[in-house]
Amino acid sequence: MDGNGRLHLQIREINGRWSAAEVFSTTSLGYGTYVFTLGATPDDIDRNAVLAFLTWDDDPTQNHREMDIELRRREIDGTEYTGAFTVQPWDEPGHTQNIETKPITGYEYSFHWTPGSVEFLILDRSGGLVDSWMYTGSGIPSPGNEKVRINLWLDGAKPPMDLLPIEVVIEKFTFRPLPTE
Repeated sequence: MDGNGRLHLQIREINGRWSAAEVFSTTSLGYGTYVFTLGATPDDIDRNAVLAFLTWDDDPTQNHREMDIELRRREIDGTEYTGAFTVQPWDEPGHTQNIETKPITGYEYSFHWTPGSVEFLILDRSGGLVDSWMYTGSGIPSPGNEKVRINLWLDGAKPPMDLLPIEVVIEKFTFRPLPTE
């Protein structure tokens, strides 16, 4: 954390080994809106790096209660994507929506989790909609012991393509619980 409360995540080489970063909450937050505001980020995140905003439960029940916003460069069937929204399992048809929006400093990445849906949003600095996806299919988890996580990691443990450190800044994280009736 810096003096302005921003979270700095790095991938860097330490004693000949590449090290990645992850932070997570200590308690489950459950249904509600999870908002991650992206601070400084490389213009084109390294092809081997993944920045993820997610929920995760160590218990494998309900696919670890995992829902993800992953920012990563990859090509699928000739189309370049810069991320994906996912309600696990990712390999089930209809559980993933690819993102073509380039990660931009100041963008808000969020998901709104309810018993019947997970709505993913990307908003620009003025609150304008950049991208969205509503998932209402099977397998929406119920709250359990999931924790919110932010991680920056190397896909397949491959080093950055340019062999240089990578740093991403998260300006803030906010959570708004689902109102109870």
